[in-house]
Amino acid sequence: MKLSAVICEYNPFHNGHAYQLEKANRRSDGVICVMSGDFVQRAEPAVCDKYVRAECALLAGASSVVELPVAVSVAPGERFARGAVEVVEKLPHVKKLFMGCETQQPSILEKLADIQFTESQSFRDDLKKHLADGASYAQSYAFATVQAGVKAGIDTTMSVEVLAKPNNLLCIEYIKALRARKSDIEPVILPRKGNDYNDLKMGEFASASAIRANLQNADLVRAAMPSVCAEKFLKAVAEHPVDHKLYQGLVIDALRRSTPEQLSKLPDVGEGLEHKLYKNALQFTNLDDILDAAKSKRYTRSRLKRICLSALLQYGNTPARLRVLGIRETFKSYLANLGESFYVKTSELEDNENIDERRADALYTLLTHTDGNRFYSNRLLTVRG
Repeated sequence: MKLSAVICEYNPFHNGHAYQLEKANRRSDGVICVMSGDFVQRAEPAVCDKYVRAECALLAGASSVVELPVAVSVAPGERFARGAVEVVEKLPHVKKLFMGCETQQPSILEKLADIQFTESQSFRDDLKKHLADGASYAQSYAFATVQAGVKAGIDTTMSVEVLAKPNNLLCIEYIKALRARKSDIEPVILPRKGNDYNDLKMGEFASASAIRANLQNADLVRAAMPSVCAEKFLKAVAEHPVDHKLYQGLVIDALRRSTPEQLSKLPDVGEGLEHKLYKNALQFTNLDDILDAAKSKRYTRSRLKRICLSALLQYGNTPARLRVLGIRETFKSYLANLGESFYVKTSELEDNENIDERRADALYTLLTHTDGNRFYSNRLLTVRG
């Protein structure tokens, strides 16, 4: 058996995702989706229930869906990729990792990944120089990559365009993570079909960002999703929408109840940011105002949102057993291949296991006004076929 994996959020699932699954299925005996759960890398609650998103993937061709630990799901690109690849490597018989890119020349991504993975002396010198000139780390790292790319014969404009696209950056991080682990899993890069990640135009191949921005227009949403998924998704977001006002209030409460010392221990906090966050949380009653007052070249809005979410969830980055969210009936025999790192029923867990996931589920059900006992269900989502 030769399987493929896809690292995903499906926030929400759309036609572009179905296209990727179709391509992966043609080149393997099945596709396992390693999917973010209740919270996603944007440091926000997912647009709808993880079981709905998992069911959409299964209906569109996935063989099984495994949930990423929450500490990985909300991590910045490099840690997200590293943690997700680690999960993929635990899946028996997975030989390929499919990833979507935003360039018609995917081979460039492997070259840029090699540059960043190697980090030559000239690369490190360029990085230090740009940092000394006052640029952010992300800008300096991109600059050093472009300069090294020139020496490797890669056109400057092409490198700049490639490094400006979120999906391309994730592909590069996946490739680096595979190399760091000396993995025998083959990276397979597919050009994204349709609109780019941040493109807000609607259509048959609209981005997830565009769909989230147009939830009130059901016809546009239907056109951008497989028909077997659209009604399930629309019903879910209509019945249990995320209460973003409540979410912001809970985040501010978590910041206010923390001490600066406690905030300093959160991932990615340093250089006195804990004092600024604490002061801003006491002063403002709107999360956007808190973020605007704290952001800087070093602390971007995205980074600050992740810090705020970590203050709320208090995840401990402890090893989590991996939950199989769903599976196709014809693929159920695969469950026998999974070791103790995986579980299907919560009754298999000890009381002190997966505390981060329990907390995330409890919070998400509060934000969507659903049954708070969802995590403790012994349900395994199963789809015929």
